[in-house]
Amino acid sequence: MMSTLSRFFEKLAPPNIYDAVYSFATEEMNTLNLPSAVLQKKGMSIRLASFFFWFLKDLGQSRGGPAKLVNAELKNKVVFFYSSINEKRALEDLGRCVPNGITIAGQIAEPNKISFLIPNLLGLMYAPWVFFQYLIASGHRKKSFSFALDQYMFSCGYIVYLRFMLARNRPALVVVSNDHSMLSRTFALACRELQVPVAYVQHASVSEKFPKLMFDYAFLDGVDALEKYQKKGLGDCVVFLAGISKLDQTLRQLSNLTLVRNCISICPNDLDEVDPVMAAAKYILEKVGNAFTVCVRPHPGDTRRFNEWRQKSLQIGVTYSAPEVERSTDLIIKSAIVIAADSNILLEAALLKATPICMPFKGKILDHYGFIRRGVVFYADNPVDLINGLDGAMQRTDFYTASKYFSHSVGTGSEGRSAELIGAALTALAEKKPVSSAWRPCAKNVFEVT
Repeated sequence: MMSTLSRFFEKLAPPNIYDAVYSFATEEMNTLNLPSAVLQKKGMSIRLASFFFWFLKDLGQSRGGPAKLVNAELKNKVVFFYSSINEKRALEDLGRCVPNGITIAGQIAEPNKISFLIPNLLGLMYAPWVFFQYLIASGHRKKSFSFALDQYMFSCGYIVYLRFMLARNRPALVVVSNDHSMLSRTFALACRELQVPVAYVQHASVSEKFPKLMFDYAFLDGVDALEKYQKKGLGDCVVFLAGISKLDQTLRQLSNLTLVRNCISICPNDLDEVDPVMAAAKYILEKVGNAFTVCVRPHPGDTRRFNEWRQKSLQIGVTYSAPEVERSTDLIIKSAIVIAADSNILLEAALLKATPICMPFKGKILDHYGFIRRGVVFYADNPVDLINGLDGAMQRTDFYTASKYFSHSVGTGSEGRSAELIGAALTALAEKKPVSSAWRPCAKNVFEVT
């Protein structure tokens, strides 16, 4: 009896909120200094009001059939969890390759979405404890409450909810594709506490600001990600250098010689300001004439500005690619040239044999991912330099080979088969069996595709 009560109260313990909400709580991530257009509105009262807004919204409507997610559907399954469009697209092909797989979503509206009503209700109960943490905090952590009080409160209720749900219906393996967002990270933390194995699959290139790998298994795109994570320490994580699985289908399309690639795609990220991007798009459109069409595609996470991007694209006469509808790969396959600042879409362009051009729309490029340093992209300082160097950039063929450092399957017999190989490995790991001979050891606890 005492043992049962002890386990019950252990499940009610709040998490390390600074670990759960890593993006805001960790100064190295620099999240609090992002442009105001990207950040949530600042202020303790505003963040508290945000928490109640979502709580009341969940209270007033059904959000994903929570009954399904506390039944035996998760038991002994490979659970793929995602909380954004990019994460979903990184995992959906893998889910089709795992016979025992099931997908569940957080945050984005999906039929299989976790209901956040119970986590929000539980989070409200932890509000006094969270406010006490604010009172004893200092420096960056204290400042972070003005941006993430609602996330700190929610993470407390969310992890308690997950502990009970996962303890009742233990998956064989959980797969996430984000290592620093609150929803995915808290899900992984709950799994680790309950000794449910967790695998991580990259959804985009990584920077050295990302946290230490906290997973049992990590399927990394290439050597670049491995070296960055090694600086933080791999611990007991088993790493597989797998290539980028979400590109498999599009790589196979490249063999279609009838493809028409006559688009210049301009792909700002969620940190870029709208007007400088539009000024660059307008200039490029004027200079290329009828040789190319010009298209603007914002980052899928920039949902608050979708309408602004769409309207201003139409105003200057360029086409608009809706990221919530059109996958980045579907746009790239139509593109001769892809232009972006610090964005992972440039790597996708290089791998899919479009000409990747890195150009700052305003300010300077920090080269967070190392694409300039590694020769994956052509760099232009401004639209004038871009137009002047366009012919030379398009004649180069070395961008694809340089991308090997970021996608390990380039030039191997496994290229275009990453999803199939990762899916087979996940199935084996869930069943506690060895992975196939398609993976060979290349260092301690590190395997690579052959």
